[in-house]
Amino acid sequence: VLASKHLQGHAIIEFDDRGNAYLKDLNSLNYNLVNGKKLPSGSQIMLNHGDLIIFGKGLFHQFYRMAF
Repeated sequence: VLASKHLQGHAIIEFDDRGNAYLKDLNSLNYNLVNGKKLPSGSQIMLNHGDLIIFGKGLFHQFYRMAF
């Protein structure tokens, strides 16, 4: 789980048993975007290598999948 003071109340990234990553919105008051598309409050989306994530009003991250 990704943890950051900046993300409190916005979203978390969780991984399933297969290693797939999901961005889960924590019913944020603002919004979270994945590749420019707004993530509905309380929903989640599977992340892909290279996805651009915007948390709230402008904290940017790019998701990279690492091979193990």
